[in-house]
Amino acid sequence: MIIEISNQQTIAKVDATLLRRGIRAALKDHGPAREKGAEVSVALVDDEEIARLHALYMNDPQPTDVITFPLTDADGECRGGQVIGEIVISVETARREAKRRRKSVASETLLYAVHGALHLAGYDDQAPEEARVMKEVQEEIVARILKQR
Repeated sequence: MIIEISNQQTIAKVDATLLRRGIRAALKDHGPAREKGAEVSVALVDDEEIARLHALYMNDPQPTDVITFPLTDADGECRGGQVIGEIVISVETARREAKRRRKSVASETLLYAVHGALHLAGYDDQAPEEARVMKEVQEEIVARILKQR
């Protein structure tokens, strides 16, 4: 699996290796990334950019933590060639939330990356039960990856 990370922000330093590990772990057992050559694109941005994307694609002008753009159809077939999708992470939001939760920016951006990857794998968090299941899965993955660090 190829995970391309584009760091478009200067808010905080981000551990790209940690993000790649989390995304791989989330997609290895849960997603459409089993094929060789599957690709995921990750953009690390600030609140201004994620708010622009949030307004453009979801009619909500507020910044958010992570937005996922899946490029697979209902059968898991990639509409974007080998590209499974794109994950956009606000490092500015991650820094703010990490401070509030008394966590590191690295663990918060990892959480957002895993959350986005699980969305690419077909998980949804709109209904309460689905959100609970997704949260359990993402917490297990994040804990495992941070322990391996």
